[in-house]
Amino acid sequence: MNDIIITRPKYYDSSFRFYNTMTSCLQHDIWNELEQGMWKVFDIDAFLENERQYAINAEHKKKIRNLLVFPHFAVVEPGHAWNDTKSDTEIVYTPIEISSSCSHKSLMTAVEDYFQKFEGEKIGVHLSGGLDTSIIMAWLHELGIPFVAIGFKSNRWEFRTERRVQERMAQYAQQAELIDIDDFPFYSELDQCPKCQSPYGLGFKDYSISQALVARFKKLGVTTVFSGQGGDTLFVEKVPQDRPLLLAVGDEFEVCAGADMYYSPAGIKLEVPFADMNIIRQIASLRLGENEDVSKWWARRYFKGILPKELSEFGYVADMYGLELDGLEMAKPVLRNLFNEVYELTHNNNFSPYETCKFLETNVFEFEFKEYVEYGARLSVAAWLHALFRNDENSIK
Repeated sequence: MNDIIITRPKYYDSSFRFYNTMTSCLQHDIWNELEQGMWKVFDIDAFLENERQYAINAEHKKKIRNLLVFPHFAVVEPGHAWNDTKSDTEIVYTPIEISSSCSHKSLMTAVEDYFQKFEGEKIGVHLSGGLDTSIIMAWLHELGIPFVAIGFKSNRWEFRTERRVQERMAQYAQQAELIDIDDFPFYSELDQCPKCQSPYGLGFKDYSISQALVARFKKLGVTTVFSGQGGDTLFVEKVPQDRPLLLAVGDEFEVCAGADMYYSPAGIKLEVPFADMNIIRQIASLRLGENEDVSKWWARRYFKGILPKELSEFGYVADMYGLELDGLEMAKPVLRNLFNEVYELTHNNNFSPYETCKFLETNVFEFEFKEYVEYGARLSVAAWLHALFRNDENSIK
């Protein structure tokens, strides 16, 4: 292992930080430490246990105590901070100011003010077929701001409603395209994932389709892409009247991994309108007194005037789980090679020949959430280590 050299990527700007428990300092990166051999003491078992505990407790949103995966270094995810008292990271919550004077006019003023910041940019939007990105597209259309919409399509039956919505929302765009996801399956090209400093934040699941989307935006000259991230919180969470509203804006409203891994290296900004504090305040104020709204009926009714009826009168959820499981199954030949490589590097028993065979014999189509997360955790370790030592440099053409 002594002659193995890490090849640092030519471009790297991570939103993740690393708290050094020895110096009590927050570091921008740990590339020097990794190059000096800290990768050798990465605690694979601790990482897998953290992911296992996450899977067990995620449904109840129970906070778990993360084990350190590097000696003396805690990985600080975007929207989190180190708490000396607890000796652990924690989510940073932002208090949202509620105002009874908010109106549709004040909301649209906030939206217009937000988009004015991107005047002169060529705008792109993810054409997902979901409500959140559709609202963003409807805002742009209402304000007369031209944009390019690109997404992925599937002919599978569970996407029949999404395809119809994509067709309707494409009419709002100056130009719209749909990429066939069958050409870029989930979990494909695991041996080509971007380099990063830890398995956390590694976008290995949708690496192939993300690269394809970014490459297409880039070819069309798009300089800023808008994501609908944050809508699942802003339109779903209860807005109580009797206590302050606290939202994990830096955590739940951001797309740091996608920006770090794909968009920024291509010279494209990935932005989140719903993360704008003025827009958040306006919508939260308008939703004051609303209970949890999983199907986002308030948003569907409120934006009925600018949305097609497929979104304003009906609720649906696109289900990509089948596509993801198909991708996992197809990835098994590559996984065997990656697991063998990890075992040669680390001799960790989770990647021994016996465990690898047992792992690859798993029927992924029987997975519940916990099994799915645990399976993916091993994948991320293997993809991360392989990328660290890969001596090529992937870039978006």
